Amino acid sequence: MFSSPVLALQPSKTPDAKKVMAEAMTILEKRDYARLEAMLEQYKENGDRIGDGQWKLHLAMDGIDGSAAQFADDAATVERSFSLISDWVTQKPESIMAKTALAHAWLSRAWLYRGKKYSAETSSVQFIAFDSGLENAFKVLKEIGDTQDSNPELYMAWMNLAVAAGLPTEVVDDIHVTATRLYPDYFYISLQYLVTKFERWSGEQDSLPLALKPLAVNSELFARAMWLLVDYGENYKVLGAGYSKIIQEGFTAIKGKYNSAVTTNQIAFLACFQWNDVPSFEKAFSAIGSEPDLTVWKKRDNYNKCINWAGCNKTTANK
Repeated sequence: MFSSPVLALQPSKTPDAKKVMAEAMTILEKRDYARLEAMLEQYKENGDRIGDGQWKLHLAMDGIDGSAAQFADDAATVERSFSLISDWVTQKPESIMAKTALAHAWLSRAWLYRGKKYSAETSSVQFIAFDSGLENAFKVLKEIGDTQDSNPELYMAWMNLAVAAGLPTEVVDDIHVTATRLYPDYFYISLQYLVTKFERWSGEQDSLPLALKPLAVNSELFARAMWLLVDYGENYKVLGAGYSKIIQEGFTAIKGKYNSAVTTNQIAFLACFQWNDVPSFEKAFSAIGSEPDLTVWKKRDNYNKCINWAGCNKTTANK
């Protein structure tokens, strides 16, 4: 058992993302399983996204499977989600989508009761609950088996299970290869894969750079991967200066493709704290104005510091 848990990807906190999550959870709470499944299937088939390019399928799954509640240590909501999804499977036993959601729910439940502390601070009771959740998630995934009616969230569940169970690196690598071959644009798969390479958890030395480098051929994925490092407090410059231009080009590509306020804020943040690029900050600042996205900046003081650093002739009031 690893000393400190390798967490799943944290759910997005942007307003648009939270709206999708809340809508899915509302439908689940009403036990309107037919409507919920139709919505998820639509998101899967159409590849629906929100303004910053996040996939609605992933966000909706995060909304219903207890992931968001797990990170908030909200045991009651995790249990509620688990109970409702279990009922969904009972009502629709042939539904692959329902069983996929159940596998995710078992994993969320397992992580909640395992907790985020080191092994020495985690009780045997917590580990028993954790292992039981993983075993049940595995049973559900094995029951689904190989199916043509698949979806990327099924592979996300396999990835999370492999990570949580501490399976060998080659097993996690194989899952990642298969999943990205089938769903090359579903970037969450690669982001979860990168989390397994963080040295603070299960990753070996140099495993993170080796996992990052192949992603550079996809500018959008590469930019999202580098933002993951920033968001998790990892070493953003782990690949060295030679990749700086590619990273900036990736964020520019995302901005051009989605033109979202989130990306504008991310570019401003990186221009200030990573790129030392005043012109890029000033351009982003002209769009952001006095309303920075605090899901990016964490606190308003960070934004104000960058305004002063860039010498912009405007100030924002602390709120």
